[in-house]
Order: sequence, then structure tokens, then C-alpha cells
Amino acid sequence: MAEFEKIAKPHNDIQRGNFTLDTYAANLGDVVKGEGPTEYRYPNRFFPKTYMTEGLKALLRGVERRVKGRGGDAVIQLQTPFGGGKTHTLITLFHKANEWKAKPVAIVGTGMEAEQTLWGEMEAQLTGESQRFQGHRAPGSAKISELFDQVGKPIVLLMDEVLNYLTAAAAVDVGRSTLAKQALRFVHNLTESVSACNNVALIATRQSGAHEDYGERELSNEFKQLLDRMARVGTPVDDSEIAHIIRSRLFAEVNESAAKRIVREFVNYADRESILPPGQQKSEYRERFVASYPFQPEVIDVLYHRWGSFPNFQRTRGVLRLLSLVVHRCRGKHLPYISLADFDLGDADIRGELLRHAGNVFSGIISNDITAGDAGAKLADAALGDALSHSRFCTRAATAIFLYSFTGGQERGATLDQVKRSAVHPDNPSAVIDSAINQLNAHLFYLRTENGKSYFDTQPNLHRLVQIRMENVADEEVASRAEAQIKKSFTTSSGAKMKTFIAPRNGTDIPETPDLKLIVLPQRDDEFCQNVLELRGETPRIYRNTLFFLVPLSGSAEKLQTEMKRVLAYEAIGNDNSLNLSDAQQREVRKQLRQSGDALNDAVCQDYRILLIPTRDGFREEDLGLPAHGMNTRLDEKVYETLCMKGELLSSIGPRNLAIRYLKDNDTVSTAQLYSSGLRTPGETRVLRDAWVTGIRKGVEERHFGIGEKRNGLLIPRTFGSRPSEITLDTDEVVIQPGLIQENIRAETIARDYLQNGVSVSTSQPFHYAPQDSNEPRPLHDTWIEAIRQGVQQGLFGIGEKMGD
Repeated sequence: MAEFEKIAKPHNDIQRGNFTLDTYAANLGDVVKGEGPTEYRYPNRFFPKTYMTEGLKALLRGVERRVKGRGGDAVIQLQTPFGGGKTHTLITLFHKANEWKAKPVAIVGTGMEAEQTLWGEMEAQLTGESQRFQGHRAPGSAKISELFDQVGKPIVLLMDEVLNYLTAAAAVDVGRSTLAKQALRFVHNLTESVSACNNVALIATRQSGAHEDYGERELSNEFKQLLDRMARVGTPVDDSEIAHIIRSRLFAEVNESAAKRIVREFVNYADRESILPPGQQKSEYRERFVASYPFQPEVIDVLYHRWGSFPNFQRTRGVLRLLSLVVHRCRGKHLPYISLADFDLGDADIRGELLRHAGNVFSGIISNDITAGDAGAKLADAALGDALSHSRFCTRAATAIFLYSFTGGQERGATLDQVKRSAVHPDNPSAVIDSAINQLNAHLFYLRTENGKSYFDTQPNLHRLVQIRMENVADEEVASRAEAQIKKSFTTSSGAKMKTFIAPRNGTDIPETPDLKLIVLPQRDDEFCQNVLELRGETPRIYRNTLFFLVPLSGSAEKLQTEMKRVLAYEAIGNDNSLNLSDAQQREVRKQLRQSGDALNDAVCQDYRILLIPTRDGFREEDLGLPAHGMNTRLDEKVYETLCMKGELLSSIGPRNLAIRYLKDNDTVSTAQLYSSGLRTPGETRVLRDAWVTGIRKGVEERHFGIGEKRNGLLIPRTFGSRPSEITLDTDEVVIQPGLIQENIRAETIARDYLQNGVSVSTSQPFHYAPQDSNEPRPLHDTWIEAIRQGVQQGLFGIGEKMGD
């Protein structure tokens, strides 16, 4: 987009920056005396910078008719808001009077001493001397008319700031009256004389909404009543024309076609982003923007209506003074238009103009939150990330909000859409301002948001109160509450898949069992972890591959400590009745405390992310990653799931692979040895207990091996080809090569093979296992018992016991 100063060319004084702030302080008295800024003294400098409003043009037509004797109102009362253009209107009439060959008389109350008289000043300007009207008693209407006749030419009488004079004159006694009373009598007589002369016009100003004490109000009312008798009320400036007035006063020329192109691009963007003002159509907003260009309409609205409602902010004059500074500072910044966000609050002149009305208390707030090198808005810009920080969206949003924060009335603060229109660049989605506002709420001390509007206030916001309380929370209280919170993040029931040990003092605190164990440490300490892995006190550790260590990502539990301080701060604020929190702030405190459980749980999960897994050469790191917000999964369960997903824990083992790997060179293998085989050496694959039980049970059913027990030299097969009643993984329990199992045996076989060489044999004889007869199959225990029972029943042999010899 083109730069605004190439489309709307500022007047030379603004381009050069050699204007002073009193450039816009129009004073009718100075013009009469040939003093003051040249922009007001000389018609050829004055009129090019004057926008002829409809009201002003109508006023000029009427006065011109009057002085030329063609009718028109004799007495006109200008009624404008404070700073609403009345003095500019009177200066216009002064210059026009000379153009109409009329005699201008300007009586300005602020330039008169209390002892002076209105009638003496009028005569001096009309005749060059004050001979006819001397003394402090008001002349009658006949003498005033005689004076008009003596002049012999049309007269334009201009009266401004009369109330100021009346207030001073009230202290001057005139017999039983006062000079103020005499002045009011003169005004009464003057209006009658003016009305009687067909080529004399009186235009007097009366400020509406002036802040007066009781005495001033009484004088003001009397003055108004005098004018109301015979005067028509004229309003030369309509609010809808303010943008045109400002543009004419500040800019020498505007390329309308280029301006419309810039405006059209922005309005189309605002429409796509749904950030147009509520209730306004594209065409309406576009028309307003074209009229105010290079200023966004919001600039005029905020300054004229919000800041203009301050008692001491002269609307048109105040806006011009401020905007002239803004235009000068914005030149060369490659701006296609000027928004509220483009006001440089770091500029001493601009800031000074604003602080005149907002109050000096906001000087420190501007510095702290917006302009200083370490201001909250700049920290917020950095928090947006490298891709956006150069656009200063947070600083721009804060600047716009600041300007929306002040008013002499009730309206205060900016909605999100208002901030977006002012702060966003059309080449970025407006949603970036959502992120900017979030960052500002997190970093600024004096920014408050209530009822959907953001504004700056002198009272620190809730965020600042929380920060102060956080800074004063005792470390011992944080540590105690944080430890309790950590414990809540792990499973404490007996059914936990991993046993958790939080901040153990040494390896003695960690039992020597084949159970999976998770050791949670407040900071990473590889030497401590290695010591715990190798020793339990002074005893070498056996089940070293069952230990895992969970440590904070950043070296310590910073997020948990910070979040715990925040929760403790909210608790303290909620219990402190002396703070006089607003209803909205109280609701926010309650909301934060309701959400504190999830916030603390998230903080633990964000801190404790690094899992140290023992390997042959030390430890391997595994980052558990960020948790999903609001998820209440216990951390030990997260660790367990991660170990399974990464193949560190096997949840299944195939029975065929089990047989090939462990029974290829062995007749039997202890199931306890199978279970513990991966739990001793760091780096070995760990097979879960349930995986061993399931795999062994399935292998027995599918006849890959049998299961039984080996005790005191006896190998006793118990199950083969059917589902075992129980898998214990005890030391005596073994899996057996199928070749060592005799599935079926008859009573006759027992009598033939075991009794043919003797009169008796032990019932345990077939189960004895020795290397020399390792290939001899053993009958299944239950089959052997049944065969003996049948043999006794058939009379093939008896059964008894042998004691001693």
C-alpha cells in the first residue's frame, strides 16, 4: 500500500514540524490586534485551511444579507460544545466582514479587564476612540443607535467569552449595582438597537455545557435569557462534519482516488474478518473512512467524542493539536493510513497532550505497560514468537486500548473488534489480536477487562495483584504443597502397574523385588540414579532392570512451583476482604481456584517429562511429551504406556518362540527364571508378568511344552495339552520338554516295569530326575495317580507306606 503522506499531503508547517501547540489556539482578540498565528491573521492563509460546513455557509449567507440590508437575522447566538469551533466561526465572520465592506467589532471577554466596559470597547473599535460612552453605567439603545449611524457603514458585532468578563465585572460596584449588571443591561439595549438597524448584525457565543460555579451559572443564565429574547440559535458545526474540518486543517490536498483505493482494501479486509462496526454496512463505513482519511474513523470518534467529553478538552482545537503531532511523527513510517495504534505514546509531546486530560498518574502506567524497554507490551510482543514480534501487535493493541480508556462520560474501554480494527495489519488474520490480548492480559499490570471491554486503570489489575502475592509466598509453603501435588499425580493404590517412589533419600528406600519401580526425583542426578541401580544400601541390586527414573525437563520443577505460587496467591487474594475486588474480579478468583486442580496437574506433567531408562552404557532419555489439557491420566500410567509403546516392556510373548529360545538346550527351565531373565541386566527386554503367564499357559495348551514342578530332585510334570489351573512363576515351577512327559500310563505298565524286580517301589520313583536318565519320560502327575488307583482296584498291587527298614 502507498504511504499516507503521498496521498494526503500535510500542510507545510506539519511537514517541517515547525508548528507550535498554540497554532490551533485560535483567539479572536489576537486577530483583531493583528497578533497570533499567521494562519488566523491573514485571510489568504486562513480560508484554505477552513472547511466550510453547511452550518457555517448558512450563517455567512444570513449575516451577509443582513449587513447588505437584504434581511436576515439581526442577532445570532452561536451555541457549540466547548472547543466546538465557535472561535473559528467568529474569525471567519471577522475576515468576511472586511470582504463585505462592513466594520467588524470583536469584543472578547477574556481580553478585558474588570474595570473596562463593553460599550467603551465597542465605541473604541468603531470610531478609534471612546468619547461618547464613558463611565460604568450602560448607555441606552438610542445612544447606541446614534453611534451606529455615526459610523455610516454596515457593522458586524462579534462577542466572545462574555461570561469571563461578567464574572470579573461582578466584583466592581456601580452604585447599588455592579458593573456585571450594567453589562447585562447594555446587552439588552444593544440587541434592541441592532434589531432596529437593517445593516448591523450581532453574533454572540454561548458555550453549552460549561462548568460554572453558582455565581457564574446565574450570570450565564441571565446572559442567555437576554440573547434568547431576540437571537436565533446557530450551530455552525455538525458532528458529522468534524472529519472534514480536521482534514482541511491538517492537509493541503488529498488524492481522493488513491484514498478510496486504500480505504476499499481495508474495508474489504474488515468485512472478510467480520470486524466492521456492529450495525454498519460496508458502504457506510467506507464513506466514513474516505471522509476522515488518512485517519481511520475510530481516531476521530475516540478523540472527538470520548476525549472531547473531558471538561478541559477543547474538542476541535484539542483534536487538531494532538493529530498534528501524530501526523508529523507518522511520516516516513510507511503507513497507508493512521489508526489509534499508530499513536506513539513514547513521544513526549503526544504523551504530554494525553496526560493533560488523563492525569499524570498515567505517565508511569504508560511507561510500565507500553513504552519502556522492559514494558509488559514489549515482553508480550516477544512472547508472540519471532514470526510476529516485529509487527508489535501487542504494543499496537495496548496503545489502541489506552486511547479507548478515557472519557468524561460513562463509555469506557475497547471491545475486541475495536482493537482489531485499530491494531491489525490487513496482511495478517485479525485472530492474531486474540493472541495479542491474551499476552497483554498475562504481562500488563494495569490492563483490565470487564464486560467484554479492555481498558487501563490506575488500580493494578488482578494479574498484578497475583504477581505481588506470588512474590511473597514462602518457599517452604510452596515446597510442601508441591510435594503433595506430585503425590496426587501418581497411582497410590495396590493395583498400580508400577510402584512409585517420590524423592527417595538413597537406594535403601527402594525394595529388591521383580516389580516395576518408578523413582521420581526433584532434579536429574545420574550419579544418584546409577548408585540406586547398582546397590540397595551396601548390597548389590539384583533386579536392576526394573528401575526407571522420572526427572523434570528443565532441571527442576519450575512450572509446578510457579503454578503453585499462583494458586496460593489466588487463595490469599480470595481470603483478603480489604482488597475491595470488583464483582468481575471476585468471579475470576473463584474461577481460577476451581480450575487450580487441572492447572496444577498439567504443571506436574509439563515438568516431569524426562524418563531415564537404564541401558548397558548408562541411561536413555525418553520425553513423555506435553499432556492434553485437562487430561487426568496418572503419570505412572503415562510412563507405563510409553515403555510399552517403545518396546521396553513386552505385553505378549509367543509360546513357540519361548520354547525355541529357552528349551532348545534345556530339558526344563524354571518359570521364575524366565520371568526374572529380563529384569536383572539393564538394557534387556522386559517381559511383563502377565505376558509370561499368558504365553506359558498357551504353550502348555498347544503342547509346545508341559508344566510342572521340580522339588528335591523330583521332576513332576503336571499339565500338558490342556489349560493349567495356575501359573505361579515360583522357583519350583518349571516348563518341561514334551519328550520328558509320558502322557498316558496303565496300571499293568506300573506292575510290569516297576515291580518285576522287587516287592515294592516308591510311588515317587518315576519322578526322580538325574542326568544319567535325563531322557527317560516322566508320567504326568495326575495320570500316574489315576493309574495307581486303578491298579489297586484291579488287584495288580497294593499300596501302603514304608517306615524305617
